[in-house]
Amino acid sequence: MKDLSFVFDVGGTNTRAAVTDGERLLKKATWPTPVDYETGVQRLTEQLELWRAAKGPGDQASPSRWVGAVAGTVHLDGRSLVRAPHLSDWVGQPLWSDLNRRFKLRSGKLINDAAAAALGEANKGSGRGFNIVAYLTIGTGVGGARVEHGHLTASAAGFEPGHQLIGQAVSDKRDNGRQLVTVEDLISGTALAKRASRPLTEVKEVKFWRTVTLDTALAIHNLILTWSPDVVVLGGSVTKQLQWPLLRQTVRQQLGSWPKQPVIKQSKLKDLAGLWGASLVLYLEQIKVKTDEQGA
Repeated sequence: MKDLSFVFDVGGTNTRAAVTDGERLLKKATWPTPVDYETGVQRLTEQLELWRAAKGPGDQASPSRWVGAVAGTVHLDGRSLVRAPHLSDWVGQPLWSDLNRRFKLRSGKLINDAAAAALGEANKGSGRGFNIVAYLTIGTGVGGARVEHGHLTASAAGFEPGHQLIGQAVSDKRDNGRQLVTVEDLISGTALAKRASRPLTEVKEVKFWRTVTLDTALAIHNLILTWSPDVVVLGGSVTKQLQWPLLRQTVRQQLGSWPKQPVIKQSKLKDLAGLWGASLVLYLEQIKVKTDEQGA
């Protein structure tokens, strides 16, 4: 019998959770992400306890470990968030310790939500079969990660493509009198809803989405020049409204004579990409350890 894991994806808008054996998401649940840290931790604990209590005679054993994807920059020690624009009350809290204490499982791990989604898409989604995958998610915020041969590319402190400074425009961020804008300021769902003065689901104007598409093409162009991928996979709620032929054409024109024009694809796993990625984290770590031992 395979070990089961309790996996969850805490996004800026919604939280998703599942029980997985690494190959299937056996149980799933979704709820709005609480802004309050304590409420968020308690809701995750309640969901795990609910599934434990509901285990029937024919069900597999309860989860023995957990992996959590969270919308924010994870501290180098893997125990807390150091930056989370859409979960400010969660920043600096002892998240790993609180979850470990309440879950009472054998082991646990935190990972950035976009990094988890990148792993999911690279191994089970639109990036499968490509050596180097650049993943960008555009939802409440903007995040992403680079995956190489199925594993996250090594980094000193993770990836935050949404926080790249890309120009000077109307923004609340100032540096020596200049007004600076990030990718997230330009194309995130939060920024776009503010610009439109209404929920994005109500925005139908073609001109509005054409502008968003062209701005997204700029972000993808920079991502390609930085990460040099074989494929770019786009996920998140905003990407569902993009004008895809225009997006691909614009990126191709912007790249010009760049020697490798990567494929640009929509997410296959959609809202479940983070859960699939979280389910793969421990499995991929085990493979890496075995590979390192064999090479020693």
